[in-house]
Amino acid sequence: MHSDHDVFVQAIQNKKKVQLAFFADQQGYTSRLCIPLGYKPETEEAEAQYCFWCQQDGTPESPFSLSVSEIAVMQLTEDGYDPAELPPLETKEFSWLLQNRQKGIARSARQDCRKQ
Repeated sequence: MHSDHDVFVQAIQNKKKVQLAFFADQQGYTSRLCIPLGYKPETEEAEAQYCFWCQQDGTPESPFSLSVSEIAVMQLTEDGYDPAELPPLETKEFSWLLQNRQKGIARSARQDCRKQ
């Protein structure tokens, strides 16, 4: 679990975006304004993952996930979002998110995320 996990949870609960600083392979550390989508706890097979969605220069990107070690910092912002703006996650790698929502496990945004 990342040291800013509480910030992540608070952002989901309050429908706020986070300023995310993370390590990107080609760019080194970068920062983006993102909507937190969900968290997948560590398992025996995989590291814990945090899932985000953002728009770069007004263009929506695909949802992406980062391991704890790839995230430098998450800061809560005052920028809100409408859950209706979130991208569709009806793909195979995100199908379990929808199952969790139907079971009432998810809250105002998606709780878990799978590495693409």
